[in-house]
Amino acid sequence: TSISGLKWINTIVKFNWINQKFDFLFTVSTGKTSIKIRYISLYNNRLSGNLPLEIGQLKNLRRLNIYGNRFTGNIPPEYGQIEKLGQLGLGHNDLTGEIPVELSNLKELWSLGLGHNKLTGIIPPQLGLLSQLSVAVA
Repeated sequence: TSISGLKWINTIVKFNWINQKFDFLFTVSTGKTSIKIRYISLYNNRLSGNLPLEIGQLKNLRRLNIYGNRFTGNIPPEYGQIEKLGQLGLGHNDLTGEIPVELSNLKELWSLGLGHNKLTGIIPPQLGLLSQLSVAVA
């Protein structure tokens, strides 16, 4: 199952699927639609696969909470392009690789949750320069 090419998606402001225990691969395709999604909460749903790169195109996104799933692979550097993102919750998945330094571009970021993954390397020191960041769980 995938979520792609949805014409109604440009009218959504808040997208919540919490504790539904879905068991499918989650993908996103934004196409050329103007996306107005501000909140995505998909935690504790057994979603799997790589984190969708296309989420990086959601310029109005303020909160992305997709912890407690089965996502694998790297954190996409494209997530550092979501200029208005304030909360990023990716913990309790099976993510690997290093924390992308591009996340330090998120000047509005106040909460970053990356714990309980299989991340390697150091925490980029640039993240320490984010003046809004008050909660960081790595």
